[in-house]
Amino acid sequence: MSVHQQFAEDLALDSLGCLEGAEKAALEKHLDECPSCRRELEQLRGDAALLALSASGPRPPARAKTRLMAAIAKEPRVQRARPRPQWWAAFGWAAAAAMIVVVAAVWNQNTRLKSSVEQWAALSEQQRVELDRARRIVGTLIAQDAKHISVLPVGLKTIPEGKVIYSRQNNGLIFTASNLHALPAQKTY
Repeated sequence: MSVHQQFAEDLALDSLGCLEGAEKAALEKHLDECPSCRRELEQLRGDAALLALSASGPRPPARAKTRLMAAIAKEPRVQRARPRPQWWAAFGWAAAAAMIVVVAAVWNQNTRLKSSVEQWAALSEQQRVELDRARRIVGTLIAQDAKHISVLPVGLKTIPEGKVIYSRQNNGLIFTASNLHALPAQKTY
């Protein structure tokens, strides 16, 4: 007798759920090692499931059916909920559309505010640079070591005036001039 024939009856009993204890343990050990017996067990289980579906159950007594139907008839009837008016659906769509409009407006305002902040930041930086320049000029003008020198050119009909202020401590030099002659195009003082 082969090993497969030895377990054939156990496979049929196991497919019906009737095998227990040591016999079931021995069969499971054999199934771990034998793919053909595993296939056979799956086929037996499928056949048992089809067999269960093919049988019809016993017919209930007519009196039991009558009593059940009478009990159901005595139960209070539940009123169906009335459908909501159609305007509720329109209210939802209107709320969604309003939210889209609000989001678009906030987005637009946010974009404008970002642009304004960038412009103000650029203006603030420009004013900071101008303030630093003005501080350097004032620092040179009021420095304790500032030397004031007047510059007067020689040989001109109108007298341009010039002034130089130099501070070694602030490392600054300021030159101012007035009554200067007009220069030809593309020239500058």
